[in-house]
Amino acid sequence: MDQSLQQLFKSSEFKEGEFSILIQGDETKNSYELNSNNSRIPASLSKLVVAGMAYHYLEPNFVWTTKLLSLSEPKNEVLKGDLCLYGGGNPSFLTEQAWVLANNFLRSDIRKIEGDLIVDESYFDKDYFSDTRMSKRQLRAYDAPVSGASFNWNSVNIYLKPGKIGEKAKAYTTPELNYVRLNNKVIVHKGRTQVQIKRLVHKDYEEFVLTGKLSHLDLEKVFYRPVQEAGRFTGENFKENLEKLGVSVKGKVRVSSCAAYKNELASVDSKELALVVRDMMKYSNNFLAEILSKTIVREKLGVEGSLDKLAPLVAGYLKEAMNLAKDETYVYRSVSGLSYKNRFSAKQLFNLLNYEKLKFSHFYEFASSLPIGGVDGTLKSRFKGFDSIRFRAKTGLLNNVVSLAGYGQTKTNKNFQFVLIYNGQKSKPVWKVQQFFDKILIDYVQKN
Repeated sequence: MDQSLQQLFKSSEFKEGEFSILIQGDETKNSYELNSNNSRIPASLSKLVVAGMAYHYLEPNFVWTTKLLSLSEPKNEVLKGDLCLYGGGNPSFLTEQAWVLANNFLRSDIRKIEGDLIVDESYFDKDYFSDTRMSKRQLRAYDAPVSGASFNWNSVNIYLKPGKIGEKAKAYTTPELNYVRLNNKVIVHKGRTQVQIKRLVHKDYEEFVLTGKLSHLDLEKVFYRPVQEAGRFTGENFKENLEKLGVSVKGKVRVSSCAAYKNELASVDSKELALVVRDMMKYSNNFLAEILSKTIVREKLGVEGSLDKLAPLVAGYLKEAMNLAKDETYVYRSVSGLSYKNRFSAKQLFNLLNYEKLKFSHFYEFASSLPIGGVDGTLKSRFKGFDSIRFRAKTGLLNNVVSLAGYGQTKTNKNFQFVLIYNGQKSKPVWKVQQFFDKILIDYVQKN
């Protein structure tokens, strides 16, 4: 171990055995290395693999397409049968895109749909919740269902604003639609905000019950919560969009296959893949990690996108990217990293970073997707008081797990890669580990 790194540990409260570290550049004078071959829980550094595979198997300008389809041609502004919304796996089908699709549909001159609005999720499998996630469902946006016909990341934003003390808080949702209803019981008071949210699924709608107290000092509080029935959520929103534009839908929303529907009436493309990867990496978005992984399976194997079929594609990429020896192992159960079962060494992840650095076809997109120290994403508040733009890195966090990996530049403008992983036996404050990581990296920058 380098003497500088050794001295940093001596002056800290941490044990060397809890860390794996590898910091090295092609032109830097020395490297900081500690337990770099030890298998560790990487947390969200697992998303580096998703990003790498996305560029390995797909193109940076790849797009998903959401389509509106019918069995027959319309006549006299009337569509006699059903209208199908084929999701196509689109991860950026948000409020704005849904409106674009609805407006594109207006140019088909259809003003009345006599059948149902069918939502086709078949671009992916029917597994909304992968068994690679935590076993217990969490009512948080990071545990939203993944569908081949998703809308708004299958989540709603719930806003609370204070009114008079002793009265109910004002409550709003985005998107605002009849399928999602609020039962607001939150009272404004002078103390701290303590709000509980419960979701109830009914036959025709999903209800969020809000209880607790909202501080009168809060200008606004926002909570991000997932829906349960993703396809239904997408369809009900789009049905309301059509009706607001003067298109009546006589039937109901239902989820089914539209394999026989060949007449395309309108479509809208997603963001390009490079921008979706950026959204995933900047804010460590678990939903997008699964969307990207299922898309790779769909596009490369020609079957319904399923995480169960991902393993051989992972193996093919990692053998090359990590320069794996014949008997070298890893464990990659969760694509998002929201699991204690994943295992990689710091050396393996370092090799992946080095591999991607040499890929001219997409490295600039790969690097730009990483949070920038002190500027954005999950590194916005890190490296304060230092030239923080010298770091672009992916963060990771679970109970007793803290990680950081990416690219940096020294004071003499020499580039380097780094991987730091902490797997502690006892819970320590996250900020202490993060500060220690930052201290190590700043020390390396200043001495190289």
